[in-house]
Amino acid sequence: MKILILPSWYSRVNNSNLGIFFKEQALSLRKLNINVALLYAELLGLHLIVKFSNYCLFKIEQEDSNLPTWRLKGISFIPARYRLGRLFWVYSTLFLFKKYIKSNGLPDLIHAHSYWAGLVAMKIKKIYNIPYILTEHSSIFLNMKEVEKVKGIIQKSFLCANYITTVSSSHAKLIQDRININPKIIIIPNFVDTEYFKPNRSGNIGNSNLVTIGNLSNLKNHIELLKILNDIKNDNPSLTFKLKIIGEGEEREKLTKFIYDNNLVEEVILLGSQSRDSIKKILNNSDLYLHSSKYESFGVSMLEAFSMGLPIFSYNCGGIHSDFCSKNILVFNDFYQFGNKLKDFLYGKFFFNSQEIRDEAISKFSEKEIGNKLLSLYENVKN
Repeated sequence: MKILILPSWYSRVNNSNLGIFFKEQALSLRKLNINVALLYAELLGLHLIVKFSNYCLFKIEQEDSNLPTWRLKGISFIPARYRLGRLFWVYSTLFLFKKYIKSNGLPDLIHAHSYWAGLVAMKIKKIYNIPYILTEHSSIFLNMKEVEKVKGIIQKSFLCANYITTVSSSHAKLIQDRININPKIIIIPNFVDTEYFKPNRSGNIGNSNLVTIGNLSNLKNHIELLKILNDIKNDNPSLTFKLKIIGEGEEREKLTKFIYDNNLVEEVILLGSQSRDSIKKILNNSDLYLHSSKYESFGVSMLEAFSMGLPIFSYNCGGIHSDFCSKNILVFNDFYQFGNKLKDFLYGKFFFNSQEIRDEAISKFSEKEIGNKLLSLYENVKN
């Protein structure tokens, strides 16, 4: 079976980690002996063309020996935040698809990620009669005004898909509430590479090393964690702890100011973006993963922490815990509940079994487990 992956966003010259999950999922499918390739039109705005002067324009590149990848490098004079800019991306991807099939023939199935890639897959289906599965990850559904701008496109890409999947029931419900249609949505969670995210620590989990991963954005709500920790420190000056925040974004200045204004310099470190290897090392030396997001479609970073044997404290924001109950994932509805339980953790009032946590991750979210679910879905489409 020949599968073609179409992501709506992917690694770019200015962000090599963007959409890395799509690559990792495709590589996991190749381990199941599925013939997988990936197509992406990388269109940069003028400001990035100036910044990356050695960027090769109007060129189709074939890359990555582990995952056959066709990439169109081009320029867009209309920013992607505008509908016309995204439509230009759609037709650029169609152009790339036509070049791809000249050398590789038609795929048996297209797996599109998010509705813009779904629109590409819909147009391909109408021309070539190739079925497609659409997996929706986008957080746009949080913003009704933004959904209204592209509702017609979302509805078209959904209604023409052979199957629609998303990563959690909370995200499925949000989508159905927003688009005024009620398609059947299959829940297939994200996976984690449990062989890579494997702990190498001696002894039990401690109670002072905290970690969180995510863009420094309003949605990820890191400021809430800082406020919780500030209250804990002020009320319990004898407690010692360290929070490492991995990620970059527009709220760095705001977070930095809060850290300095509240004398949290010794307790909180903003590490910025980190490599996969660095993230693994940091998780290995941590005791608890904190998640303060206002909303989460799933939360791959939580899975990585879980695979490393870390318990999770999280706001009730959807995602992994909307479909998976575990005594090792504590979910809180408000600031005070989160703060009180975190204080108890720092005082050593919780005990978690790291191996038990890891075993849960393997049984529910391993590459093999999720890969076989996707394979079954692919076979259903073809049959």
